[in-house]
Parts: sequence; structure tokens; C-alpha cells
Amino acid sequence: MFDIMIPHGNGGKMALTVPCVAVRGSTGISLGQGPPSYEPVTTFPKDDSKLCRVMLFSPDGRYFAWTNETSVKIVLCNTWKIITEIKKPKVSAIQFSSKGTYFMTWEPFIATLSNLQRSPNLHIWKTETNELVKSFVQKKQRDWEPQWSSDEKICGILMGADVIFYEDANFEKIVHRINIAKVAKFSIAPNNAPYHILCYVPGKSGQPSLGRLFQYPKFESTQALASKSFFQADRVDIYWNQRGTNALLMTSTEIDKASYYGKQTLHYVSTKRETAMVMLSKEGPIYSVQWSPKNTEFCVVYGFMPAKATLFNLKCEPIFEFGALHRNCIYYNPHGNNILFLFTRELITKG
Repeated sequence: MFDIMIPHGNGGKMALTVPCVAVRGSTGISLGQGPPSYEPVTTFPKDDSKLCRVMLFSPDGRYFAWTNETSVKIVLCNTWKIITEIKKPKVSAIQFSSKGTYFMTWEPFIATLSNLQRSPNLHIWKTETNELVKSFVQKKQRDWEPQWSSDEKICGILMGADVIFYEDANFEKIVHRINIAKVAKFSIAPNNAPYHILCYVPGKSGQPSLGRLFQYPKFESTQALASKSFFQADRVDIYWNQRGTNALLMTSTEIDKASYYGKQTLHYVSTKRETAMVMLSKEGPIYSVQWSPKNTEFCVVYGFMPAKATLFNLKCEPIFEFGALHRNCIYYNPHGNNILFLFTRELITKG
């Protein structure tokens, strides 16, 4: 079992002039150069530990981080020199902020008689200085990550059923809060001001679940820009286009009588107050959803194998059918004029 991770840049500002591939396997983590040489990166401090369980490139490809159940290490990708080492052996999840200024770690929360004070297990650090900025108690690993706007002006964290917001990395003061209902998931759009926040509110007592879109910091129920209701949702995954103007919500149920995979549906919301349900023409699971870098269309792979692949416009109308084949992954090139479909049984992660 192994992971492959490829860094990608932001707006053409990727720190690496030659793409590199990080590989995690039973022999640890290693780095290899991309075309044309495909040679190992000899300056990377290869980690031979069999306990390397998590690795991650920063969004702009400037940093690379990994854990080995002894510590967390971060290297600067231009030199592959270790710039930060965090001595926390139990870290099992990591994340960078939007611009890579901050680095976040999560450890499993264990309640014991000696831990009645609820010791913090979520930590925010400065990436290059190893300075601890703030710590929180975050019991659940799902959706544990603090989220940042693209300019890192605001940071939001899901705490219980509320979303709390900080500004300018000042974690001593909560400036805004979403507490109109029990929020199970939220997502900050990948754009600068005006910021947009999409929340998933589970239904109860026969009432539908809701996807609610707000413009920060107007979080009253009557101030929602858009609201999309749906039933049968045990969890929701949110996909924004790169402009942060349109989003897709993929709802999933854990158990469905007709499918081993459960049942998925796809819904659309936009900052222009538009909502729709994406109508899929074949029964079965949704394997992959990807927005085109053009931001005006998205592709979905779905249905029992052989799966269908369909391209949709912003009206959620099918504009091209790719036919039925065995595939479950979608990859666009940076310009959005080429698309690659793959069928894979292994976990391949894009950093």
C-alpha cells in the first residue's frame, strides 16, 4: 500500500521549477523528480521509518510536511532542507493554511482520568518558526481542520455545533460566530473579500437537511444568499470552483438498500443565489466530482460500472457525454482544455 502526492502551484507561482513526486510506502517517504530526468531527489532527507502515515505539500508547493510517529517535519521545497520539526509523536492529521503561513496538527483525543482538563489536541503553528500560535480541543477527526480565506484574513473552526471566526490570525478574540442551527460542516470559498461561507445543517424530526450560503459576516437565517434542501444525507462533501462563486454539495448516505456504496446526490449553489439539483442519468454511486479550471463547467463520474462521465454547465445541464467505461477519477490540466479519466484501486492524493 502506498500514497503518491504531487504538488501543485497557485496561479502559476509554484515554488518548484521541476515537478516532484512524493511517495509513501513500507520503506518510508522518498522524493523523485518529474520529467525529464525522473531521478531521485538526493538532497531530500529521506525518512526510512515505516511509521510515516501522513504527508502533505502546502497549497503553493513551497513546503512539504510529513509525520513518522516521532515528530512532524517540514522542508522548504526549493532546498529540501528541514526548516521545522515539531516533537509530537501522536499527530495523525496535518494541514497548511491557504498561503502556507500556518501549519496545523491534530492528535486523537483520549479522555482519561488524568486528562479531565481536556488537554488540547489541535495546534496551530507558524510554519517557518515552529512558534505555537493557538491550541484547541477538537474531539473528532472528521472536518477537524481550521479553514482560511485565500488571503488568510479570516480563519474559521467548527467547534461543536458552531463555527467560530478569527481575523488577522488573532486567536485571542472570536469576532463572529455561526450558531443559528447545528452546523455539521462548513467551507470557506477560495477567494478574497467578500468572503462566502457554505454550511451544512443536518435535518431532524423528518425535516430536510440544508446547505446554506452566507456572505461573511452576515449569518442570520434571513441573510442567507442561497439555501438548498435535501433528504438522505449522512455526510456532505463540498466542492468549490476556483473563483469561489459556485459550489457543489455531494450528499451521501452510509447505507442504501440498492447499493453497497450507499446513495449519493449532487446539488448546486452559487453566490448569485441560484440553486439546483444535478440530474444524473445512471443509477449508482458518484465516484468523482471536479470543477474545470475554466470555472464555467464541471465533470462527474457516476453510476454502476462501467461508469458514465458527463460534463455540465453552470445551469447543471449536460453539455457532453464521455460514454461508459471503467473509471473513477477525474483530472484536469491547469488550462482546463484536457481531461484525464482513470480507474484506480489505490489511494492517489493530489497535494
